[in-house]
Amino acid sequence: MSATGAELFIVAMWWWAVSTFLTSFAIVITAVTVRWYSARRRKYTDELLARWRAVFATHEPVLLLPPIRRRDAFAVLGLWNDFQKGRAEDRNVLSARVVRLRDLARRLGFEKLALDMLRHGDAGDRLVALTTLGSLRSGEAIDAIRRAMKKERGVVALAAFRAAALIDSQCCDDFALACANRSDWSATAIERVCRELGPERLSGAFARAVKSLSGDALRRIIPFLTLCDERMARSAIHHVLKREHDSETFARALRALAPIARTEDRAVIAQFLTHVSPFVRLAAIAAEKRLGTHKSLMIKLLGDSNAWVRYRAAAALVQTAPPFAGVFRLYSGDRYGRDALAQAMAESKLWRRNELHFDRRSVRADVSRRAPVRIRSEM
Repeated sequence: MSATGAELFIVAMWWWAVSTFLTSFAIVITAVTVRWYSARRRKYTDELLARWRAVFATHEPVLLLPPIRRRDAFAVLGLWNDFQKGRAEDRNVLSARVVRLRDLARRLGFEKLALDMLRHGDAGDRLVALTTLGSLRSGEAIDAIRRAMKKERGVVALAAFRAAALIDSQCCDDFALACANRSDWSATAIERVCRELGPERLSGAFARAVKSLSGDALRRIIPFLTLCDERMARSAIHHVLKREHDSETFARALRALAPIARTEDRAVIAQFLTHVSPFVRLAAIAAEKRLGTHKSLMIKLLGDSNAWVRYRAAAALVQTAPPFAGVFRLYSGDRYGRDALAQAMAESKLWRRNELHFDRRSVRADVSRRAPVRIRSEM
């Protein structure tokens, strides 16, 4: 290699080393800066939430309220929404807390902040804004919320429908139809919103939706009927069982009917104990067991061709009429029926033994937690 080529190689390596050092140094400086900024921001947010948590948690009237900056609106409104939830079992405290929190929100201008976040914020801002507007029952925001109902997706859209249903009860019909037609909402999230809205607000909307739907949309909405008024839910389920012809729809309707079944439903349930689909027969057995189990029908199902149907029928007999199940097992001529009864009786005995064992353990633990009794001797 010539001297000129060697010099060029050395210069190139020198500049490569310098550029590598500068790049590494810049990366390190950037990482340290980002970490420092994140720690500072975290400390600021923690202090901010601590101050506002004290404001929201106090039961005393707050005379002087600190202003809320635009960059702090997401954290403060999110904290306010958390306090809004409260404890559902303590109705009196919850009502007083909600009234006081809404008064604070009006004084602080939360409605204006939430509308600004809804127009100009990202998905997280819009989610918090819609939740806040719904909790505030903001009638002035209904137009913006309706626009969000049309264009948003996922949990943000669910928050928009929730807010609209809380503000205007007529929007409950839109919410019920959306629960049936939208596949981007999880069943758990829908159930949480339904429990918040309450059966008084939703029962009519869901009953009307069931009567206007079919196919996958109908099957998607049927499980939520258990969260509605029992009378309306049973009427809607009877409508489905009379009108539809799909096995999966029948099974879902019977599973929804099982926890709210009444004696007058027995004739409808009995029709599906002999259905061609084993899934429908299983769902019908679950609904029939709620009513105390018709022995002759369960005995017929002990000879069913499906093993799961035989087992469920045997379990229903053992649960509702254990002496009869034990006697019938001794004199039954069906070997498969006897095996199903034997399995159901053994499992029932095991469950009772485990329950007794856990009851004894809880009693011992309760006794051990009690303070020792000091006995004074009388002299």
